[in-house]
Amino acid sequence: MALYWPTLDNRFVSWDDPQNLEDNPHFRGLGLSQIKWAFTTFHMAVYQPLGWLMFGLIYLFSGLEPFGYFLVSLILHAAATVVFYHVSLRLLDRTRISNGPSRFVVGRLAAGP
Repeated sequence: MALYWPTLDNRFVSWDDPQNLEDNPHFRGLGLSQIKWAFTTFHMAVYQPLGWLMFGLIYLFSGLEPFGYFLVSLILHAAATVVFYHVSLRLLDRTRISNGPSRFVVGRLAAGP
Protein backbone atom coordinates (compact mmCIF):
# COMPACT_ATOMS: atom_id res chain seq x y z
CA MET A 1 0.00 0.00 0.00
CA ALA A 2 2.85 2.37 0.76
CA LEU A 3 4.08 1.94 -2.80
CA TYR A 4 0.90 3.58 -4.13
CA TRP A 5 0.71 6.36 -1.52
CA PRO A 6 2.15 9.00 -3.94
CA THR A 7 -0.86 8.49 -6.24
CA LEU A 8 -3.01 10.29 -3.68
CA ASP A 9 -1.56 13.59 -4.91
CA ASN A 10 -2.79 12.99 -8.48
CA ARG A 11 -5.60 14.89 -10.15
CA PHE A 12 -8.55 13.51 -12.08
CA VAL A 13 -7.69 12.39 -15.60
CA SER A 14 -9.52 13.43 -18.76
CA TRP A 15 -10.54 9.90 -19.82
CA ASP A 16 -13.88 9.42 -18.07
CA ASP A 17 -13.52 11.45 -14.87
CA PRO A 18 -15.13 14.58 -16.36
CA GLN A 19 -18.21 12.66 -17.54
CA ASN A 20 -18.48 10.51 -14.40
CA LEU A 21 -17.52 12.95 -11.66
CA GLU A 22 -16.69 16.53 -12.56
CA ASP A 23 -19.58 17.27 -14.95
CA ASN A 24 -22.11 14.89 -13.38
CA PRO A 25 -24.27 16.47 -10.66
CA HIS A 26 -26.51 13.39 -10.22
CA PHE A 27 -24.30 11.30 -7.88
CA ARG A 28 -23.35 14.08 -5.46
CA GLY A 29 -24.63 13.05 -2.06
CA LEU A 30 -26.84 10.30 -0.68
CA GLY A 31 -30.27 11.88 -0.85
CA LEU A 32 -33.32 10.15 -2.26
CA SER A 33 -32.79 11.63 -5.73
CA GLN A 34 -29.16 10.46 -5.84
CA ILE A 35 -30.06 6.95 -4.66
CA LYS A 36 -32.89 6.71 -7.20
CA TRP A 37 -30.55 7.91 -9.95
CA ALA A 38 -27.86 5.40 -8.90
CA PHE A 39 -30.25 2.45 -9.22
CA THR A 40 -31.98 3.56 -12.43
CA THR A 41 -29.19 4.92 -14.62
CA PHE A 42 -26.98 3.34 -17.22
CA HIS A 43 -24.60 6.32 -17.25
CA MET A 44 -22.12 5.91 -20.10
CA ALA A 45 -23.78 2.53 -20.81
CA VAL A 46 -22.74 1.06 -17.43
CA TYR A 47 -25.04 -0.03 -14.60
CA GLN A 48 -23.12 0.37 -11.34
CA PRO A 49 -25.42 1.43 -8.49
CA LEU A 50 -22.99 0.46 -5.73
CA GLY A 51 -20.26 2.45 -7.44
CA TRP A 52 -22.48 5.52 -7.60
CA LEU A 53 -23.45 5.14 -3.95
CA MET A 54 -19.79 4.91 -3.04
CA PHE A 55 -19.04 8.02 -5.10
CA GLY A 56 -21.93 9.80 -3.37
CA LEU A 57 -20.56 8.90 0.05
CA ILE A 58 -17.07 10.03 -0.88
CA TYR A 59 -18.54 13.28 -2.21
CA LEU A 60 -20.08 13.97 1.21
CA PHE A 61 -16.63 13.85 2.80
CA SER A 62 -14.31 15.29 0.14
CA GLY A 63 -16.46 17.01 -2.46
CA LEU A 64 -14.74 16.86 -5.82
CA GLU A 65 -11.23 16.64 -4.38
CA PRO A 66 -9.51 13.65 -6.04
CA PHE A 67 -7.70 12.70 -2.80
CA GLY A 68 -10.83 11.18 -1.26
CA TYR A 69 -11.66 9.11 -4.34
CA PHE A 70 -8.08 7.83 -4.67
CA LEU A 71 -7.81 7.06 -0.95
CA VAL A 72 -10.99 4.95 -0.96
CA SER A 73 -9.83 3.18 -4.12
CA LEU A 74 -6.45 2.44 -2.54
CA ILE A 75 -8.06 1.09 0.64
CA LEU A 76 -10.51 -1.10 -1.31
CA HIS A 77 -7.73 -2.51 -3.50
CA ALA A 78 -5.57 -3.25 -0.44
CA ALA A 79 -8.50 -4.99 1.27
CA ALA A 80 -9.22 -7.02 -1.87
CA THR A 81 -5.58 -8.08 -1.97
CA VAL A 82 -5.73 -9.32 1.62
CA VAL A 83 -8.98 -11.21 0.96
CA PHE A 84 -7.55 -12.74 -2.21
CA TYR A 85 -4.44 -13.88 -0.32
CA HIS A 86 -6.47 -15.60 2.38
CA VAL A 87 -8.88 -17.22 -0.06
CA SER A 88 -5.92 -18.48 -2.12
CA LEU A 89 -4.29 -19.81 1.03
CA ARG A 90 -7.44 -21.70 2.05
CA LEU A 91 -7.83 -23.17 -1.44
CA LEU A 92 -4.20 -24.23 -1.55
CA ASP A 93 -4.48 -25.78 1.92
CA ARG A 94 -7.38 -27.92 0.70
CA THR A 95 -5.44 -29.21 -2.30
CA ARG A 96 -2.45 -30.46 -0.31
CA ILE A 97 -2.49 -34.13 0.67
CA SER A 98 0.31 -34.23 3.21
CA ASN A 99 0.06 -32.61 6.61
CA GLY A 100 3.81 -32.12 6.96
CA PRO A 101 5.51 -28.91 8.07
CA SER A 102 6.18 -27.93 4.45
CA ARG A 103 2.44 -27.46 3.90
CA PHE A 104 2.50 -24.21 5.86
CA VAL A 105 5.49 -22.78 3.97
CA VAL A 106 4.43 -23.95 0.51
CA GLY A 107 0.90 -22.65 0.94
CA ARG A 108 2.04 -19.19 1.96
CA LEU A 109 4.61 -18.94 -0.80
CA ALA A 110 2.09 -20.02 -3.43
CA ALA A 111 -0.63 -17.65 -2.14
CA GLY A 112 1.64 -14.60 -2.40
CA PRO A 113 4.33 -12.65 -0.59
